[in-house]
Amino acid sequence: MRLVILTGGVAWIPLGLAVLKWDRELGAMVEALFPKNLSITPNFANQIFSMHFVGDLSNSNDLISLQVSDKKVLSQLLNFGDIKRSVVLIISKYESLQNMEEKLIEISKEIKSNIDSGLKNLESIYKNMFSLK
Repeated sequence: MRLVILTGGVAWIPLGLAVLKWDRELGAMVEALFPKNLSITPNFANQIFSMHFVGDLSNSNDLISLQVSDKKVLSQLLNFGDIKRSVVLIISKYESLQNMEEKLIEISKEIKSNIDSGLKNLESIYKNMFSLK
């Protein structure tokens, strides 16, 4: 998590933003990522995605959180019928997830409203949401 000093105080910025897509044969795949050097291994992607489902793909939790070593993950499931995606914020273990839930829901709505544009513009969505230039 990056610390940003603002005139009105301090703000925490997530380490990154990703969109995962479920593939029935390959499992969870990273579809878009910001920043580009953020590392999400296939195992980590599968772990995040599988936390959304209880038993099978028909029983899902739309919003999940988990902690893995020094990072927290907040993930919003997007359901496009047969296509399942997850919008993921990677956060420092020191940050409160409550501070990020509303932001993640807003980001998810923006991406879902136009998935092609959202995937191409992940960097600008991230920067706009967290007021970065």
